[in-house]
Amino acid sequence: MRRLRVRGRGASGDYDAITVRHASKADADALADLAELDSVRVPTGPLLLAEVDDELRAALSLTNGTVISDPFHLNADVVALLRDRAGELAS
Repeated sequence: MRRLRVRGRGASGDYDAITVRHASKADADALADLAELDSVRVPTGPLLLAEVDDELRAALSLTNGTVISDPFHLNADVVALLRDRAGELAS
């Protein structure tokens, strides 16, 4: 599993690291919690996850582009990073 790590500051706030990686079965509970926070269902298909300082903030379906994210954080940069990575994987 390849992980992409980014450090810095953005519209989503200060952070030490954003990790983008593929979801695994071990992420099921965290994804269910994230979906509940966002008042939606966990997207179908393979997912890319974004963790900010080791906390799950967003997930993107590689099947249809559906995104779920933590509504208690500004996640525009995080979601943009997920979309960029998904585009790289698709090409």
